[in-house]
Amino acid sequence: SIRYRELNNFKDLLVDDNRYFQNELRRRTGYEIIGAESGLRDVMEMVRQISLLDSPVLLLGETGVGKELIAASIHNFSRRREKNMLTINCGAIPPTLMDSELFGYEKGSFTGPTALKRGIFERANGGTVFLDEIGELIPDVQVRLLRVLEQKEIHRIGGSEKIKLNIRIIAATHRNLESMVKSGEFRKDLFFRL
Repeated sequence: SIRYRELNNFKDLLVDDNRYFQNELRRRTGYEIIGAESGLRDVMEMVRQISLLDSPVLLLGETGVGKELIAASIHNFSRRREKNMLTINCGAIPPTLMDSELFGYEKGSFTGPTALKRGIFERANGGTVFLDEIGELIPDVQVRLLRVLEQKEIHRIGGSEKIKLNIRIIAATHRNLESMVKSGEFRKDLFFRL
């Protein structure tokens, strides 16, 4: 009974620390967009409108235009703002590691893992996942991402139980996804879902 109370106290402390650090991170990184009340007023109005929905969002634009700031604004205006927004750059992670980063894995599921690892989707449950440079995903991962969008569930690598998700996906790329769909590099159904 004493251990149980101690664990609950530690859990409450972790939740409180997480909330504090998320707020501190938002404050320090300054998710305020310069020009939001002038030149970018129309863009920010669209951000406010889409923030009220839970549908996936696809942000298109050249490198350096602030797609990540817009994604953060969408998250911060949404009902999910009290939960995590986790970011993963799809072009920076080798394809062989993408599944373990997104979905996690069970202890002993392959050579090496000595403990369970939760993936990005599971860690962001209740919040938002920002998939930057989604145009870099290989076809195998595109299929699994489509399943996440359709079924709202995942399986960890080596696991058999379904993990239900309540996440919002925001994706971004500088690539022309429409031409990638026509050339067969990007799945048409995934493009439609995003």
